[in-house]
Parts: sequence; structure tokens; C-alpha cells
Amino acid sequence: AARTLADKLSAQALDAALATKVGRVLAAFHAKGIWHADLNANNVLEHVADLPALMGNCLSLLAVGGEFRIEVPYEHAPTAWQDPTHVRAMNENSWLYYTEWFWYLGWDKHRFDVRRLDFVLSPVGQYLRDAGTPQDALLRPPRAVDSMTVVLEKVPLSDADGSRALFRIG
Repeated sequence: AARTLADKLSAQALDAALATKVGRVLAAFHAKGIWHADLNANNVLEHVADLPALMGNCLSLLAVGGEFRIEVPYEHAPTAWQDPTHVRAMNENSWLYYTEWFWYLGWDKHRFDVRRLDFVLSPVGQYLRDAGTPQDALLRPPRAVDSMTVVLEKVPLSDADGSRALFRIG
């Protein structure tokens, strides 16, 4: 039965030979100017040592209008630091350098725009929400939010973005 690459990766059945073949196919597409409509990273970014480099690579792999869908543990969640391979915790401000302050990274053609940002509440957070706690207050107490999902869209820099980059305005 045919399986997707995602199926193989989740089953950890992607060997070096298949990874090389997939890489060659993708490189051939990229050489012809064919880019990705979407990329997905579930519980990946918190493991990456050089996140700006990864984000820049993802930006370059996406077509304009392409979406980068991300899920990460929220900074106050127990899962944010229970895994010893996590190198960072993330919150709603973790996307600023890739969206508003792109010029810090030397990005001069494209940047990301946040299309959607959602918080996955823990049972404690659900209880607090159901009791009428506003969302901004839910983000403060430990253990109320388990994770955060974000959809970033690749957009070309506008004239205003170019001016912001030129004068280093946030």
C-alpha cells in the first residue's frame, strides 16, 4: 500500500536511501522554480538550535502565499521543558522577528505574516475559560495553556516594509 512521506516519518521508517531520493526530487522541483504551498512542523521548533536559520530556510522553500503551520508547547506548559532535547520555550511573541522585525534577520524580499494564532488549553485552562477568564489572563498562569498553533504566510515585502527595514523601525 502506498504511504505518504509523513506516514514514513511518523513511523521513523525513512532510511537514508529514501531520504536521498526525496531530496533529489524536491531539489529538481526547486531548480525549476516550483515551491511548496505549505510546510508543517508539529513539535519541532522547540528542538532547533538555530531557529532563525530554519525559519529562513522555510521561508525560501515556500511559494508566495504559502503557509507554514506550526505547533509548539506553550512556555508555561509542563511539556515546554520536560523533554531534555528542548532548547527553547515559545509564546505569542516568538514570531515577531519573522513577521515584524524581519530586517534583523537580513530578509529583504519576503517575510512571514501571522494568519492565525491559537492556544490549546489544558483542562485547567478550559476550566478557567468556562469560568469567564479572558484569554489574555489565561496566558499568564502556569499550566492553563498546553500548546500554541500558528499559521505563518509568506508575503513579499511591501514598500512600507522596505522603509521599515531601511530605517530599522519595528
